[in-house]
Amino acid sequence: MSHVFHRVLTRTLPRAVAAEGVWIEDADGKRYLDGAGGAIVVGVGHGDRSLVDAMAEQSARTSYVHATAFTTDALESYADAVAPLLPMDDPRIYPVSGGSEAVETAIKLARAFHLARGEASRTLVIGRRSSYHGNTLAALDAGGKDALRRGAVPGTPNAWSARSSRPALRPSRPSSPNPWPAPPSLRRSRPTTTGRPSPRCAGVAASS
Repeated sequence: MSHVFHRVLTRTLPRAVAAEGVWIEDADGKRYLDGAGGAIVVGVGHGDRSLVDAMAEQSARTSYVHATAFTTDALESYADAVAPLLPMDDPRIYPVSGGSEAVETAIKLARAFHLARGEASRTLVIGRRSSYHGNTLAALDAGGKDALRRGAVPGTPNAWSARSSRPALRPSRPSSPNPWPAPPSLRRSRPTTTGRPSPRCAGVAASS
């Protein structure tokens, strides 16, 4: 009997023992075509030797240091490579461990940004129906997957998300400029902004 609290409880999961390229092999020798890249996170395929070697090399140097006490060559090099790709001047990179944490951090940074400007009333996070932004509480709150949200939200104090009546995915590009206007309850005047984003808040949505 497994002591793991598996995320699927209605069937016995096969045990993966090897993976290479787009293929995953289980303990019985059966191969599976991983067409989705796991949860859409293995875009370069499994077992890429350059990634395996880079991970082993970095782990041999420093496997973990706390971000409030140290930086590393690996982090600085990564930030230097990503920064020129971002559509803003002098951006800053805030590393996190995954997508859910990235969404949670973005929400917190956006909230802190508005509080610092004395705009405490700006609390609304708008998400599309059927959208997915992560499986943590605030990410679920901002998302629109009802099956995942059920039983978990409102999970944040003073739940502050609102969903558009339109789905996240649409079959074709709209022909008119605004075929799906926001409901009257969500319409607000567009704030006037000047200058470029604060470098400390680069990449964070700073809208109401």
